[in-house]
Amino acid sequence: MRNALFVLVAVAATASAAGIDSTRFSPPAGDYSIEYPSAWRKSFGRRTILLRPPGQDGKQLRFRLEEHDGDAKAFAEGLAAKSSTVKKLDSRTEATVAELKASRLEFVETVPLKSRFGGPLPGPAREVFYVVPRGKGFLVLAWEGFGEGARRRLPELEKIVTTLKLSPR
Repeated sequence: MRNALFVLVAVAATASAAGIDSTRFSPPAGDYSIEYPSAWRKSFGRRTILLRPPGQDGKQLRFRLEEHDGDAKAFAEGLAAKSSTVKKLDSRTEATVAELKASRLEFVETVPLKSRFGGPLPGPAREVFYVVPRGKGFLVLAWEGFGEGARRRLPELEKIVTTLKLSPR
């Protein structure tokens, strides 16, 4: 009996911890849902969700999901063409997001960035875009960050991308 009670408490604690660990968000239209760490701050506007981790990392990192009309391939090409002397296209690959083929573009800064007070920001800054075609439009899952906070949270960012679920259209 005592062992059974211990197992029951352990299972309940694990389930409780799992429930606190992440939150799933779906916009009012319900076209998709995405899961993110519960401690992260969420804000959303028309066709955009913005996520930031808590604390100092939230000043160095952000994740966003945007809905767009138009051609996903043309959008990805436009992003790649914007590679400049400040940031370069570091890699361009195909990825699978929500069981769909997506373009993954990663940019890295080539010129050290400065804060609004003129001091150097810990770099290099990185931006990663997943462009996911969807019907007559597409979704963009993107994150940008710099410094140790962004490097440390890279696994969380990539996990958020894998949690995207699309509703049938």
